[in-house]
Amino acid sequence: TYWGSAGAITCTQKNYITIDGGPNGSIQGHDNGTAFANHRDSRGIVLQGCSNVEVRNLTIGNLYVRTSGSDDTTAAGVGINVTPWGGISDSNSNNSVHHNVIHDAQYGILHAYGATKTSSAKVYNNTIFHTSTGIVFGDAEPNSRAVGVYIYNNDISDAYYWDSAA
Repeated sequence: TYWGSAGAITCTQKNYITIDGGPNGSIQGHDNGTAFANHRDSRGIVLQGCSNVEVRNLTIGNLYVRTSGSDDTTAAGVGINVTPWGGISDSNSNNSVHHNVIHDAQYGILHAYGATKTSSAKVYNNTIFHTSTGIVFGDAEPNSRAVGVYIYNNDISDAYYWDSAA
């Protein structure tokens, strides 16, 4: 019904991996959101301290389906979550996320970098909708740094599903 915070696909401290959905690859939740039985955090793909990873050609959706205008205060769901792995030099380097469709989650792509440096990250040609925030790229700890980050040609729309009086 939902994937949980570990994700449908988890990659920890691995390098040179390609996650390719091909012509119809899909990661979907089925019973998680405002009008559903579950109100849990759910993630499609989690990359922890991985380098030279490519994520492409996937549809990732319904991780948390929010009803527009509701008073739902649940903040949950990440399509693709990239996080550093403490103490590893150049953790999260040379990763690319492209040609994916991500919908119905709090964040489409959440990329955090750490003090060990993130370099050469590319996020491009993704379609992201029904998310609170399409793409977040930010530091995960003090003295964090990122070099050579390219975010371009993404289509992000319909964040209003996450608007509420709360």
